[in-house]
Amino acid sequence: MGERSDQDIIDSLRIYEEIDNKIANGLYQFEIRANDEEAINYNFIIGENIVKGDSGDTTILATSDLDILFGGLGLDLFDFSNLAASTANDMDIIMDFEQGEDLFDFSGLGLEFGDLSCETSDGSTVINDSNSDFEVQLNGEYDLIENDFMF
Repeated sequence: MGERSDQDIIDSLRIYEEIDNKIANGLYQFEIRANDEEAINYNFIIGENIVKGDSGDTTILATSDLDILFGGLGLDLFDFSNLAASTANDMDIIMDFEQGEDLFDFSGLGLEFGDLSCETSDGSTVINDSNSDFEVQLNGEYDLIENDFMF
């Protein structure tokens, strides 16, 4: 895996709090400007954070709201800092995980690889912790290995 330099960090909670443009009932638009590149506009519905990275290396910090995460191109890090960030009832969905390039950062969760189970079914993969309600869904079926994670 390549080095992560000049990395964009997208905190979905920060974006959620800095919404400034309501474009319809319950629908908002926000702007991301990463690495001095052209601004990218995204729409999302309150209660569901749709967070998209750009063409650079991106770290996305998951929140306890339902998050739909797109890392974009580059080496992406999906950072889950607490077990409440994604649960069976409010599961985050990662839409574009690239195995061998992107990583899951579970270092703040107190977990080890042996605590996780990864189940594939119907075009998706679910990562869950056998000792809590923590679950994350990936778009696509993956045979995840320990090197896909940071602990």
